[in-house]
Amino acid sequence: NDFTQYLKEFALSEIQLSQIEKYLNWDLSDLEKIKDVSKGAKEILDLFEKLNELSISNVKFCPYIVRGLAYYTGIVLELYDIGSAEIPRALFGGGRYDDLLEIFGESKIPAFGLGWGDITTMEYLKKYNLLPEYINESKVFICLLDDNLFVQSSNIASFLRSNGINTLQQITNKKLSNQLKYASSQGIPWVVIIGEDEVQKGLVQLKNMITRESFLIKKEDIIEKIK
Repeated sequence: NDFTQYLKEFALSEIQLSQIEKYLNWDLSDLEKIKDVSKGAKEILDLFEKLNELSISNVKFCPYIVRGLAYYTGIVLELYDIGSAEIPRALFGGGRYDDLLEIFGESKIPAFGLGWGDITTMEYLKKYNLLPEYINESKVFICLLDDNLFVQSSNIASFLRSNGINTLQQITNKKLSNQLKYASSQGIPWVVIIGEDEVQKGLVQLKNMITRESFLIKKEDIIEKIK
């Protein structure tokens, strides 16, 4: 097969290839044969004994799972969706890494952890319709017309948020029309527009995205206007 052909590129002998293929098909009975001389084999057998006592049956031994050899010190694991062949990659993986903190100059502390795969988890949630409907609760969108006005824009955002107004802020300069389209697509009812003219006058432009009305007002008056 392809894997065997790949191994042959390393100039392995037929005996070595046979031993590797045999190992990749090991099961728990093979670990029983070496548990007296292999700490790892004994740990795995002890784990499956406890799983059996707890009536947990959806775990299997896979000799070909390999994870970061630089810091894992014991059993490693991966979790898969067994209900669908559409998601062949692991949802998460992890294991035991007792020596990891020592790498950073800390004391040796027993540790176990795992990490989720964001892409595979998203695929899983979509597959089983588990994603909640996204509802944008922002009441105000603050446009950014000039990168030099980012501080003023941020001050307005902070002011609104400190007054309990859910506010979304544009942080990169884009065409105003595109920013307004985005606010409209998200169902945000109010937009704050601030340019050089508004800054000089100490005012902001407040736009109602439903009625299309615009108001030139002080920052402090926004709260009362949008209630």
